[in-house]
Amino acid sequence: MAVFTAGGSVVGDVVMDAVVDAGAQEAEKALDAFWEREESRRAAITQLRVELVKLTRVGCEDGDPPNPLVVVVDELDRCRPDYALALLEIIKHFFSVPSVHFVLGVNLEALEHSVRARYGHAFPADRYLDRFITLRMALSDVVPGRARRAVVVDYFSKCALELPFSREFVDLASDQIRLVHSSTGISMRDVNRVISHLALFDPAKAGQYKWGVALILVSMTLFRCMAPALYVKAIRARVTRAEVTDFFGITPAHIDQGGPKFDDAAERLYHAWDFVVTDGESAQKETVARWFDDFGMTPRVQSLPRQLSEEFLETFSFPRA
Repeated sequence: MAVFTAGGSVVGDVVMDAVVDAGAQEAEKALDAFWEREESRRAAITQLRVELVKLTRVGCEDGDPPNPLVVVVDELDRCRPDYALALLEIIKHFFSVPSVHFVLGVNLEALEHSVRARYGHAFPADRYLDRFITLRMALSDVVPGRARRAVVVDYFSKCALELPFSREFVDLASDQIRLVHSSTGISMRDVNRVISHLALFDPAKAGQYKWGVALILVSMTLFRCMAPALYVKAIRARVTRAEVTDFFGITPAHIDQGGPKFDDAAERLYHAWDFVVTDGESAQKETVARWFDDFGMTPRVQSLPRQLSEEFLETFSFPRA
């Protein structure tokens, strides 16, 4: 018992002194090891900077300016807040080398949320990020030289045309991408998911349907990628006209043929879904029915979303050779 009380007996004093001496020695060893690691780390950082400078001089003669070395860091805002901010600190302090530049592909608003998550909601996140960001430039949302064609729509069209679908199918899909982009917004990541789904479709099977069915098929693909709850409601024949028009941002002005905001693609999509939602009893059923069948024979058209889901979106099959 005397050993553990560190006092009260000669035995206790002697043993405790030995324990303290041993602890001091271990602490000294740990401290030495720490500084050895620290020196190694600093040496590694110095060597890294030297190598980066060498990279900027590759192919350069004496007196020539160094080649710029550009490092692109994408989607930093999607990382954990502590990781994202630690990486910024590393870039600033360890990679501060002449002619070495970092380009951050980032949603600055989201990155500011990461800063506030670490330092508090009242923290001036924008000023904090100015420590690391020298120049801010926003990517254009419109393709230059075109009549207000959104980049995301152009990107979809270019990628979708690489798939074995007809130009007509890609165009009607692009129209729906455009409508969603104008209403709720659609990201490149969303577009990539849509394209991934389309890539698994059998183009021969999809091409056998009338274009009205193709409209619904593309819509169901968008629902599944961007609005799963709406997708389920469509499968269960419970989706409403208002829910569809809200998703695509279709307003009465879009379907007013005499109005300045008339949109042909929006009108066709509206009437196609109106026909499905009402199970073929829409006001323009005689005209719209032929969008789905040459003879206007569309029994139980309300079940079309479920049918398309089962044939294209929920069943995996290898493409035919």
